[in-house]
Amino acid sequence: MNSEADMLAPSLSDSGKRCGNRCRGNRRRGDRRRGSAAVEFAFIAPLMLLLTVGMIEVTRVAQVKVVLGDAVRHGCRLGTEPRTDNDMVKNSINSILTNNGIKSADATIDIKVNNVAGNVQTAKEGDRIQVSITIPVSKVSWMAPLIFPSTAQQAETLSMFRQR
Repeated sequence: MNSEADMLAPSLSDSGKRCGNRCRGNRRRGDRRRGSAAVEFAFIAPLMLLLTVGMIEVTRVAQVKVVLGDAVRHGCRLGTEPRTDNDMVKNSINSILTNNGIKSADATIDIKVNNVAGNVQTAKEGDRIQVSITIPVSKVSWMAPLIFPSTAQQAETLSMFRQR
């Protein structure tokens, strides 16, 4: 005997009769939609990848800029103190660069006293000490050839006055 619940629930054989070809048509339309989603993804994926790589690269450039700023600030501050020389300043800068994953051999460090290349040891009180660090972007960038020209440089310069 059929219960009341069995009579209300459609059977598998009834489902084909009740919706006819409409059920099969809906399935085909979903298959076509799935194909268009793949095509849309194929167009959007390279753009999303390019944006992601660009964000990573810009972040790396900003990170290196902060490290160079820190190194030049520390080196210049050391250069303004009495009883310091250029080697001490350069060693300090190289240490900061190395600790932050930048090869110190790739960096160019310039030290000037009153806008002329000189040794900070000979500077007198009130003399202007200027320290500059320059590094090729290709040496610190992960994907430089894709985004930046090969001649691009990143530099930081700071000037302070010699103290007593």
